[in-house]
Amino acid sequence: MAVIALKCPSIEVAMVDISVTRIAAWNSDQLPIYEPGKAADLTYWESVARMIADVSKFDKIIVEKSTVPVKTAKAIEKILTHNSKGINYQIFSNPEFLIEGTAIEDLFSPDRVLIGGWEIPEGQKAV
Repeated sequence: MAVIALKCPSIEVAMVDISVTRIAAWNSDQLPIYEPGKAADLTYWESVARMIADVSKFDKIIVEKSTVPVKTAKAIEKILTHNSKGINYQIFSNPEFLIEGTAIEDLFSPDRVLIGGWEIPEGQKAV
């Protein structure tokens, strides 16, 4: 998302987290992403899905890493749909070709880019 925000300024990228400290980091020059010396924390994905549902005011595309546990996208979709307030969500999986520690470098020079989406009519625009 940091690279999308940098390379595609016409696209609004919003990071969601329950940690005030992490949100402050996202709004600083010290982004809380895994590059050497940090580890990914997947503990709070359910809370983040609920927060996205709580604060969303218009349709969203959610992109999950393919390294999250199997069926996470389906679980996220259930949470978002149950709490949608009429907002539509499309959930995609990014088949991970990135290696933690070199993700930014890999995104600047990818040998391929893959995004997977569910084959439903409502998702075709998002695809």
